[in-house]
Amino acid sequence: MKDERVENLGLRFLAMLAMCAIAFVVLSLASKVVGYWIAKLMPRRIEEIERRRRTPP
Repeated sequence: MKDERVENLGLRFLAMLAMCAIAFVVLSLASKVVGYWIAKLMPRRIEEIERRRRTPP
C-alpha cells in the first residue's frame, strides 16, 4: 500500500510539473504572438491616426 501511494504521488507530481511546463510554453508563445501582432499592427494604426490629424475635417 505504501509503495503504491508514493508512486501515485510521484506520478501526480510529474503530471503537475508537465502541465505547468506546457502552460508556461503556451503562455510564452502567446505573448510572443501578441507582441509580434502589436508590432505589426500598431504602426499602421499610428499612421492612420496621424493622417486623420493632418487632414482637416
